[in-house]
Amino acid sequence: MHDDTSLKIGIAKVTPNGLIFNDNVYSSPSMLKSQWFQFADRDGEWELPVLYLTEESNHVFLFDQDKMEIASAVINEVKLSDEVLQAYYEALNNLKSRLKGNKKR
Repeated sequence: MHDDTSLKIGIAKVTPNGLIFNDNVYSSPSMLKSQWFQFADRDGEWELPVLYLTEESNHVFLFDQDKMEIASAVINEVKLSDEVLQAYYEALNNLKSRLKGNKKR
């Protein structure tokens, strides 16, 4: 039996909206806990290597010195216009700023 699936390496980009790779958005609990997406929003986006299976786009594998982590694709069934998305992100960032200001008091 011949298996066409192979493990490859690629470059993904960490953005405020998630980890972007091959036109898909990925996330993981540790990315959320470590606030990667907030850092990307505040300090700018960055790239990192990922491993992926050629025939499977639901997951990518991130590796560090001592561990490997799986990031899962975020399913977005609803297609929103760029204007709606921009308004949503602006409102979310405004709320975050207001909450941050309340904590300092």
